[in-house]
Amino acid sequence: MQELIGVPLNFIAGAALVGISGWIYQVNKTRSTAALALAIGVLVSSVLMVAVNFTVYPLFCRLLFQRVPGASELSAVLWSAVFPFNLGKGFVDSFLVFLVYKKLGGLLKN
Repeated sequence: MQELIGVPLNFIAGAALVGISGWIYQVNKTRSTAALALAIGVLVSSVLMVAVNFTVYPLFCRLLFQRVPGASELSAVLWSAVFPFNLGKGFVDSFLVFLVYKKLGGLLKN
């Protein structure tokens, strides 16, 4: 059941990261712009996931007949758990992309 929620949310986070980073990187294709674009993409994606989870989590609780937390309780959990998790995951993903992009870029263009 959790895959029904987790997979689409992971897609939204990844699409936001890639979309924002790619949009910024197209302006000036340098290594420093790529690093800045990835960092901004991670921040935007992480904030977006707090907002999306703020909407989706209560629906998920109702679906599973669990107690729906209040807005302040849910906000505290999302900012203290979801936001740092997405920051960490996003920066690890971005670091790996930054390391291999140039090497794979030539293969992808051909």
